[in-house]
Amino acid sequence: MNITKKPATAATPRAAKPRRGGRPSLQQAADIQVSILDAAEALFLKTGFSSTGIEAIAKRAGTSKATVYARFSSKEALFIAVSNRVLSTHFSPMVLSSGSLQERLNDLALQMLDALLDPKILRMYRIIMAESERFPELARLSDNKSAFAGQDLLETLLADEQAAGNLGNYELALLSQLFIASVVLEPLRLESLGLRSFDMAARRQWVDLVVNIFLNGCQQRQEL
Repeated sequence: MNITKKPATAATPRAAKPRRGGRPSLQQAADIQVSILDAAEALFLKTGFSSTGIEAIAKRAGTSKATVYARFSSKEALFIAVSNRVLSTHFSPMVLSSGSLQERLNDLALQMLDALLDPKILRMYRIIMAESERFPELARLSDNKSAFAGQDLLETLLADEQAAGNLGNYELALLSQLFIASVVLEPLRLESLGLRSFDMAARRQWVDLVVNIFLNGCQQRQEL
């Protein structure tokens, strides 16, 4: 009697068991970090800094207070991380248009204003200003280059114009700070206080005025 052997079948591999206990994997750790930042951002923007607690953030993120504190030493540190993320991910890279100096300054100023008057940025600005006395480190968030997108680009443009003899010999850092402050601070203040809304037409009108005054001042000083 012929006996036909059945071909050997490969053993079915066991499904990998999910990790239980112990330290999370690198991907799990990254996911937890993102969940905490997402939860914190949503709550900070909704209820403000003072009214948001770590327990509420942990609950929304689906984790524990201990896990939050293992990654962020304090609520202030978490807020700074959230603010930095909002600033770094919200602003798209700015570009200089072609044309005259006035046209390029107008275009760059309008890009700055559009970025900083975004509702999420406005809400973050209100929170920072409200907490600046208690936590000065939060106020410093609004006083660095990441908070004013395009500052490096502006300084490059002004340096080129100085080299070409089109602007007076002013310190570039101060000149760029003066320009940015003139462009954004008053609209930012009025919008954040709810005193005025700057639609596109109002933004263009404001930018035209600021750029004209800025250039007239620099060029008049150059001619003296």
